[in-house]
Formats: sequence, structure tokens, C-alpha cells
Amino acid sequence: MLRRKIKNEYLKHYLMVTGRSFAEVDQWILPVAAARLVEWVPEEEKKELMLEIKKRLG
Repeated sequence: MLRRKIKNEYLKHYLMVTGRSFAEVDQWILPVAAARLVEWVPEEEKKELMLEIKKRLG
């Protein structure tokens, strides 16, 4: 829950600072999530990344 709240606040701030739209950022979520799988990330984060990837490949 806290992680999601932080992520949402970060995204809101990022969009405000960069002037980008969510649509512009959203198109990068799938490739970035897939790329993160080859990095060292905690197992819980890997699970979340896989869920996001599966959801987007739907």
C-alpha cells in the first residue's frame, strides 16, 4: 500500500515537472519492466514486475 502511494506521488510529480502526459510515460512501462527483470531486484519486486508485464501483454 505504501509502495503504491509513493509510486503514484512520484509519477504525479514527474509528469508535472517534465510536462509529459501519462500516455507518453505509459508506453514505456512494459519495456522498462521487462528490462528490470535482468537486473538484481528483490523477489517481491520481480513478482510485481511479472504481474505488470502479463497484464500489459494480456
